[in-house]
Amino acid sequence: MTGRLDRLTGAAQETNRVQSMQDMLVSTPTGACMAAELMPGSRVITRDCGVQNLHRIARRVLSADEIDSAPQLAPIHIVAGALGAGLPERDMVLSPLTRVLVKRDHTALYFEDDTLLVPARNLVGLPGIGQAARAGVTYLHLGFEQHEVIRANGIWIECFQPDDPHVYGVGAEQREELFYLFPDLADTGSRAPDMPMVI
Repeated sequence: MTGRLDRLTGAAQETNRVQSMQDMLVSTPTGACMAAELMPGSRVITRDCGVQNLHRIARRVLSADEIDSAPQLAPIHIVAGALGAGLPERDMVLSPLTRVLVKRDHTALYFEDDTLLVPARNLVGLPGIGQAARAGVTYLHLGFEQHEVIRANGIWIECFQPDDPHVYGVGAEQREELFYLFPDLADTGSRAPDMPMVI
C-alpha cells in the first residue's frame, strides 16, 4: 500500500508506513522550517501574536497496533490542495483534534463565521481528507507561553494550550487527547505557562 489518500474521494488506504507531523514546514521569520528541526527557543510566526519563542517540543510515536487499540487517535491525512487555493502546500497528517483554520466555503452549511477553527476529524469526507485505517504515526506537540495559531504547510493550525483561560470550556476533548498521548503532562499539577500543547 502507498499510504496516500484517494485524491477524488478522500478515502484512506490501509498502510503500515509511519506518518509524521515532523514533516510539516512551519513558518518562521527566516523562512519555512521542518518541524523536526525546531527546538526550544526557536522563533515561530503566529497568526495573532506575531513572532513567538517556542518553549517546549515533544514527540510521541504510535504504532499501527496502538492505533488499532485506540482508533480515535488514528491520524487525519490531508493531501496537498484539499483545502483549496493550493493549500495545504504539501501532504500532511494531523491528530484528530488538531484544529485547522478554514474559510466559510468549507463550512457554510454548518456555521455562520467566515473563518473557523475546525477539528481535523470534522473535515474527513471532503475530497482529499480521510482518516487512516491502519498506520503508525509520530505526533508532535509544541509549547508556547499561551494559546497560538501557527502556519504549517501554508495553513493555519492551532497550538492548544490546556491552561490558557481563553480556551477553558472549549478544549476538554483536546486536553484528554493531549494527556492520553503525553500522560506525564497530566501529573504536573499546576502547569507552568510554557507547558506544551498538542498541534
